[in-house]
Amino acid sequence: MNKRQISENFLKRLQANGDLHEIVDCVKNDPQLVMFLRGKYVTVYYKTLQILKILPQSAPIVNGNYFGYKGVKNYPISLTDFGGNWKGYFEKAKVFLDNYNRGNLGEKVTQQKLVCDNKEKDTDYQVFDVEYTQDGKTRFDALAVYMTDQKNLGLAFIELKEGYTSVGGGDNDSGIKGHYKKAVDFIELYYNTDFLTDMQKVVEQLSHLGLLKFGKDINFSPEIKPEYIFAMSHYPFKSGSLMRQLKDVIERKDLLISNFVFLEDDDRLFRKDMILLENVYDYLQKKSCK
Repeated sequence: MNKRQISENFLKRLQANGDLHEIVDCVKNDPQLVMFLRGKYVTVYYKTLQILKILPQSAPIVNGNYFGYKGVKNYPISLTDFGGNWKGYFEKAKVFLDNYNRGNLGEKVTQQKLVCDNKEKDTDYQVFDVEYTQDGKTRFDALAVYMTDQKNLGLAFIELKEGYTSVGGGDNDSGIKGHYKKAVDFIELYYNTDFLTDMQKVVEQLSHLGLLKFGKDINFSPEIKPEYIFAMSHYPFKSGSLMRQLKDVIERKDLLISNFVFLEDDDRLFRKDMILLENVYDYLQKKSCK
């Protein structure tokens, strides 16, 4: 299994008094930046692009194509080119990435907003990873953690859908039915002690860095079913595409808790807004009649 947690030595370099701690401070103080652990490296994202890749035994790098160095995938960062500090680097790098990414964001804008709105704010869920995969086939847009009681954490797999065209149809792998089946297959195969131990360690490490508001001295319990959340952004309730898809979804209550949440301009996630899969059809009917 590919683990996301990083080594203790690497973690120390990112903590207070570590040589990489300034990068963590920049992420904490910038609502547009997010940091995720990738096992062998740490990544910082800006508007869904990797603005910095931090390696344990060499200088941080970035995709040189973002800076105009065509064909240079791994471009080592020299702070002397950016005012001698990481704050100066991120300020200038954002400009390069904005120019590179102009007009090609689509659903990624919503993904970035979902992460940032549930980063350190007072929400029930905290997003701690994006684009998670193990088998190379099933990919989750985001992973989030939430408190179930004073000692245990719950894990949520999030699939983000923008508008009604992303809902799909028939057996479309990228549609609701296809994603649900893949999630069931993934959880049956990977949701075990090793996986939960890795997720718990990731949450603990991010909490020690001050990037999550909870995670220290609490546990993921294997007895708590994971949540699978379809986060529907700007979904037009007059459309019947989602209701048609829901008829073909075979729910697995024995394996996971299936929820939908409908987002507009506020992408903060609260448990009170979650709608169980079994209740979504009736909810959509009521909304479409208004």
